[in-house]
Amino acid sequence: MKPTVIALIMMFLATGLYAQGSFSERDVYGVYEFKIDIKGAIEEEAEEMNFFERMVARSVSGLVETALEEVHITFDFRKNNVAYLTVVNDLDDEETETEELYWEINDNGQIEIDDIENENVQMENDGYWVLSEDRLISVDEHGKIEPRAWMQRVK
Repeated sequence: MKPTVIALIMMFLATGLYAQGSFSERDVYGVYEFKIDIKGAIEEEAEEMNFFERMVARSVSGLVETALEEVHITFDFRKNNVAYLTVVNDLDDEETETEELYWEINDNGQIEIDDIENENVQMENDGYWVLSEDRLISVDEHGKIEPRAWMQRVK
């Protein structure tokens, strides 16, 4: 009797854990702000650099981080697998750039966003995204979390 109860409990827990990782298109709908930890990414890569390379990388990371603070990138995921990529540059008084793109949930339960290539924007999406609470977490093709990039739900 005990082995049967233990097996049932383990099946229940395994099903619960799997269900937490799955989501539907409707769960994704909304506006997300793209975030990137550029300083952390450069620090991580700098561990394998020589002294001069580390010095250059750290000085550049400050410039890039400052520039990224002035640029706001959002993804508005909507019905019919349409999303709107909006880039607002606070440094520039130019119009906000908005591009329509397409997305889908693949067989592995990961969000794939199509590439964009036109005169305004060139963006290659070589990664995938999974929904976790109010964030889209970046993962590679094997499902390994890429901790330095994510999208935070804002609406």
